[in-house]
Amino acid sequence: MARAAKTAPPLYPATMSKIVDTWLMIPDTERKTHALGINTRQLNYQSAFTYIRYLQNDINALDCDNHIIYGDATVSLGKKYYFVSSIKRFSFQNTNLPLRFDLPIEHPLARDMTDYIGQQVLLFWRGPVPAINARKTAYQLCQPEDTSLSGLIIRPAP
Repeated sequence: MARAAKTAPPLYPATMSKIVDTWLMIPDTERKTHALGINTRQLNYQSAFTYIRYLQNDINALDCDNHIIYGDATVSLGKKYYFVSSIKRFSFQNTNLPLRFDLPIEHPLARDMTDYIGQQVLLFWRGPVPAINARKTAYQLCQPEDTSLSGLIIRPAP
């Protein structure tokens, strides 16, 4: 057992929020040197995150089950929801649509959203590839039941 412990990297369970906060704190030049495991895959803080701006417009190119995707987004206010919409657009029929997350105004997580209205933020997502919504206006992000290592995280843009 001691030999196995010497050859395997130490494991520290973390939440999605902690992983994103750590990524933001690590300088770009050092992200390659810090290990991060996702779905039993050994990655590092550089290879585990994918900036959506540089991806094709094909929603199926997102590998968001095995990576954390991130990109610029805006926050707007509707009658009953906050809308977090990616600036990057993805093809659907003859148009381009954003990734979007709808958060009910009454939801406990919404208390800090007023600070972001009209602001650019960073959206981080890990989970299933978003599907087109019923109104065909966006690829909808739906928060999973277990958000310990998946779901949506929003942070202020640097």
